[in-house]
Amino acid sequence: MDCLIDGIVYIVDLIENSKAMQEIDAHLSRIAFPGCENLKFKSRSYWEGYIRQLSGSPDSSISSCRMGDGSENSKTTAVLDPLFRDLGVQGLRVIDASSMPLIATGTPMAMTIMMGEIGSELILDKWEREGKSGTKNSSTFIN
Repeated sequence: MDCLIDGIVYIVDLIENSKAMQEIDAHLSRIAFPGCENLKFKSRSYWEGYIRQLSGSPDSSISSCRMGDGSENSKTTAVLDPLFRDLGVQGLRVIDASSMPLIATGTPMAMTIMMGEIGSELILDKWEREGKSGTKNSSTFIN
């Protein structure tokens, strides 16, 4: 984190103090990023919050189909219940990185594999409980 902050401080110094940037009247926009509103602008704490809010992986769609616990707080943002079931489409489960409630640091691969294992067990358990006769439509097993 310190290396990233040092890099930002260096660039800000270039923008504010280099002759070339002064000639074109370049300046830093003062934007209060979510989570950084109460931090002193351009302080190390501000830049740490800035990095934490804006960094992420462009390769992984995490939390785009967020899971909630059923609490009032999660009802406004969650589209899945804790069993990966879609709250608006009966019979649909979403079992991938998009269902993670929070974006984790690092690669999501291990967590995604774990979620796939858990989700497949949930589906197999439901299949075994309801499908032993073999007469039910397969769409009823996914719920």
